Amino acid sequence: MVSGVQAIAPPKSERKGMWEGQQISITRGPLKGYRGLVKAEDHNGVDVELDAMLVLHGPKRQWVELQDIQLE
Repeated sequence: MVSGVQAIAPPKSERKGMWEGQQISITRGPLKGYRGLVKAEDHNGVDVELDAMLVLHGPKRQWVELQDIQLE
């Protein structure tokens, strides 16, 4: 760090990914028909917190490929 210069973090909205915080529907794969909220993402997929009413068994959070989801 240069003396007298502070690093400024970008606004929270710029740090979030494009899909984070969005409601999605899963359109393909073993979780087809499920809905959830995107918690994290990378260039291959998203970490989704599934709707609790739809999940009877197993973890609420699942990793889903981008090609298998659609924004609601």
